[in-house]
Amino acid sequence: MIEYKKLLAGACLFMALDALACKPLGLDTEVQFATGASTLSATNIGNLAHWNAKIIANFQIKGRYLVEIKTGSSLGVSRALSEKRQTHLRNLLSQFGADPTQIEVRLFTSKDSNSDRANLAGISFEPDCPNPCCPGP
Repeated sequence: MIEYKKLLAGACLFMALDALACKPLGLDTEVQFATGASTLSATNIGNLAHWNAKIIANFQIKGRYLVEIKTGSSLGVSRALSEKRQTHLRNLLSQFGADPTQIEVRLFTSKDSNSDRANLAGISFEPDCPNPCCPGP
């Protein structure tokens, strides 16, 4: 009987971890700034608009955006440039319908000297419930 309880408890834990790890597909995107640029190219703005249109269609912008921007002198991305990029992305997301209070931006210093990804910014959308990962009926 005790072995059965351990097995059941382990199965419940495994299922709970799986539910916590759930994240619907397509909620993350990256945009590429040109080296030294504080604004996106028209192509990148179009890609961001297309991605955000899918967010609106699926979640009606009920949730929050998380924007991550790299900064680091070794990458050629100064703090001032990162802050300009932050403002640009906030403005774009607002123009696409996001409330400014839904947008969280994180600047992080990268110690990596690999400049291949220095000009990328990551954007994620974290939907409110209900969504496919929410518990309930």
